[in-house]
Amino acid sequence: MVSPNIWLYFMTKMTLENQHKPITLVIYASLASAALGLAIIRGYVFIYVCLKAAESLHNRMVSSLLQALVLFFDTNPAGRILNRFSKDIGAIDDLLPKIFLLATQMMLFVFTAAILPSFTNAWLVLVTIPIFLIFAYLGWYYLKTSRELKRLESICRSPVFSHFSETLTGLDTIRTRKRETDFIEKFYQYQDHHNQAYSLVLASGRWIGARGDLLCSVFIAVVALLTILLSQNPALAGLALASVIETSNLSNYAVRQFSEVENFMTSVQRVMAYTSLDPEPGYKIKALPPINWPHNGHVSFRNVVMRYYPGGPQVLKNLCFEISGKTRVGIVGRTGDGKSSLVAAILRMPESEGNIIIDDVPIKDIQLQETRRCISVLSQSPVLFSGTLRKNLDPLDNHSDVELWQVLQEVKLSSLVESLEGQLDFSLLERGENLSVGERQLICLARTLLQQSKIVILDEPTAHVDPNTEKTIWSTVREKLKNSTVIIIAHRLNTVKDCDIIMVLREGQVAELGTIDSLLARKEGIFYQMASSQNFLF
Repeated sequence: MVSPNIWLYFMTKMTLENQHKPITLVIYASLASAALGLAIIRGYVFIYVCLKAAESLHNRMVSSLLQALVLFFDTNPAGRILNRFSKDIGAIDDLLPKIFLLATQMMLFVFTAAILPSFTNAWLVLVTIPIFLIFAYLGWYYLKTSRELKRLESICRSPVFSHFSETLTGLDTIRTRKRETDFIEKFYQYQDHHNQAYSLVLASGRWIGARGDLLCSVFIAVVALLTILLSQNPALAGLALASVIETSNLSNYAVRQFSEVENFMTSVQRVMAYTSLDPEPGYKIKALPPINWPHNGHVSFRNVVMRYYPGGPQVLKNLCFEISGKTRVGIVGRTGDGKSSLVAAILRMPESEGNIIIDDVPIKDIQLQETRRCISVLSQSPVLFSGTLRKNLDPLDNHSDVELWQVLQEVKLSSLVESLEGQLDFSLLERGENLSVGERQLICLARTLLQQSKIVILDEPTAHVDPNTEKTIWSTVREKLKNSTVIIIAHRLNTVKDCDIIMVLREGQVAELGTIDSLLARKEGIFYQMASSQNFLF
């Protein structure tokens, strides 16, 4: 990448010596054509390589996030992650390539324009080198400060995204409670903090601009003086002066462009940090379970200990029990006794100590995704995604339309789906907002039936639905999941009255285990006390 100043110098030299020879024009035209061709090739290759690198960074970050520990999402707000995928990726895709190319061109142009007068007057080397070193020092000092200020500005931007995302999620509650003013003021506070950092970024640019202009003015004055006093050739003297004057206009711009490259490289660093997140341990295991596993749904816990983060308290403490296949088990206990943690242990979120064995296969010895694929979960809040109803029922397209309509009929949704525009191709909004809560939960139940998993976990699925929907869910569970092991996490004891076995957890341990009649017969037992407090006995 050669600066036009070098071409200009040699062409001026050639013109002065061979101005009456036609070959001069041919050489000039050839050099100009070659420079144009090389510039086109250079620009295309440079932009192509940069975009491929940006695509690779994005794909690696997505892959790393999808395999990251659950603890990462618990400790990092959504706005911080959104900031990486919006502002940082946008900067890498759209801004960094062209600014990087422009900054490189400008820096080379300024460098050659600064040394060009030395070809016309050797004494200018004594002035050019010190000024160049001072300018390099100021640029280095500015870039170091500007980089940290840009990183600070990026950090202050994340709370703005987080607050905005949380406000949109809870907009109905905010309006119901008439707290719009509080959230607007909180948004302004986060925005003010971001603006404070951003104003420092702008102020640093003005700082280097003033000092760069001062150095360029000194350089122009010295070159002009020495050119007038010592130059023997008016043409070369004019070329030197024109080059120096042009340098004064471009030097600050070149430094700012180079600083922008440094600032946008901060986005690259932030994205790179998300490409090397610690994955869940099970992703490293390549062993696969036997074919058609699990075939019975027998679950065994043997001295299972679980912590949500290294060094944290034990939420499950030496848990030992066995669940026979094709049985319904109700798990009850007070808040914080480990009911949801038991489900997390089965799903390996996070990986627990001890052994969890499903049909004679320790799940920690097989691939993580294979473990989760054999388990269906129906949670309190229905989980739906934007897209067609068909994709929400059968994301992997493993079932025919006949099977889809069959499960919809089993959960009593076939008439509703028939009335929708497009029926199975009806478009759902994010989280299924264009359906009622009960309808969403029934769609999730239909998806569970379609998977035909041998282990089904129900985490209080009727907590937010109406009585008719609740009746439909439990009747469907009793009739259609007879061949599966059903684990029911219960807060209301009437949801486990039909279970074969009741397990009572207390502080991460099994306090009581047995049938509902045997537990109610223990007048001093924990389950009896819970049943009395909920009028379950009467």
